[in-house]
Amino acid sequence: MKITEPIRMALIGVFALLLQLTLMLSFPEWRAGFDLFLVYILILTTTRGPAMGGTYAMLGGLILDAFSGQHLVFHLLFYLLPVGIGSLVRSHMLIEFKSLGTLTVGGLLLVKVLAELLGAMALGNIDSFFYIFRVNYLSILIFCGLVYAGWPVLVNLMPPVSGGRRLGY
Repeated sequence: MKITEPIRMALIGVFALLLQLTLMLSFPEWRAGFDLFLVYILILTTTRGPAMGGTYAMLGGLILDAFSGQHLVFHLLFYLLPVGIGSLVRSHMLIEFKSLGTLTVGGLLLVKVLAELLGAMALGNIDSFFYIFRVNYLSILIFCGLVYAGWPVLVNLMPPVSGGRRLGY
């Protein structure tokens, strides 16, 4: 491992986190669909393992929770889910096939929407499960399309563990 790889991974993570915070605070109606940090955590865990992915997930989750004004530990707990999924698929199938990666991201975003809805219902912020029909799912579709188109680039940004080449197609 080169000495610049941890710095590069940290800079990519900080950039994804700052972009995620900017999108989340600037466009609150699109916050359910665009989650760049989720993609970063998923790829990081798949390429580098659950210890590094979990560390970045907890740090990023705490920062996003501090600025989101939602539930206290929602992002912290939610970002541990891609760490678990990335740990299960350590065979690199996820990073080699962009359709599988895109479906995983889309599924995680739908889980995020459902978790936010159930959390809001538990806190009494909303009173009906039919609020699920008022969620902006267009942002999830657009983001999944962007992830599908940019999956090879996103995977190749992350330095491989053993110096091997990954396809990302």
